Amino acid sequence: MEGISLGHTTFTQLENFTGLESGFLLRLLNTLSNEYQIVKKEKPLFPNNRKITKYSCTNNFIYFWFKYVFSFQSILELDHTSGVLDKISKEQNTLLGFAYENLCKEYIFDVASRSHPGRSGSNKHGKEALEVLKHENILEIGKWWDKSGEIDIILRTDNNTVLLVECKLAVQQITDKSITSFIKTANRIDAIKSKNKKLLFFTAEECPAETKRLLDKNNIGVVEVHANSLATY
Repeated sequence: MEGISLGHTTFTQLENFTGLESGFLLRLLNTLSNEYQIVKKEKPLFPNNRKITKYSCTNNFIYFWFKYVFSFQSILELDHTSGVLDKISKEQNTLLGFAYENLCKEYIFDVASRSHPGRSGSNKHGKEALEVLKHENILEIGKWWDKSGEIDIILRTDNNTVLLVECKLAVQQITDKSITSFIKTANRIDAIKSKNKKLLFFTAEECPAETKRLLDKNNIGVVEVHANSLATY
């Protein structure tokens, strides 16, 4: 669990980090996954390389404890907490980002089940993407990644529409650079090149009109998914 929390997410990385024999490590990961359900083995949806897998922690508390308590136990036992607290503060956005991705998945399924109107802060292409969620059934949902980048959420509907979503807590993260990177990453997914794909940003903040126009110009949607957006409806 410490290895996963520190970013060693492939089997080879975990093998090197722990020094455990591969067979024993595999049995241990299977136990943590199947019996305790605190580890998840993931494969990208529409993988270019079907051998790509990674492991993640499904429990936010356990992830936090191993990353910031267990890893710095010797320091914390001496009551020297300032360095660890500073590290937590610096990495806060990353931690919140994981939680925000889960919130965005909930939002997607709420829109799909019509329990949420799905209209807040959308630009033209954002509204079009939300209409897909309302009128087409989700068949698959997951993530996508390769050695050069990743996409936070990717899903396929029964109408063969593929929706690719990047989740940004801060609207300032939606820049010319991040837009270009998003488009390039989406274009690297071989299996969806002939499909109807829609690109979409979710942001936790109010999106300025200028940013909405920039995204519309690049055929990308944006939807404001605030932390209280699910509880509101």
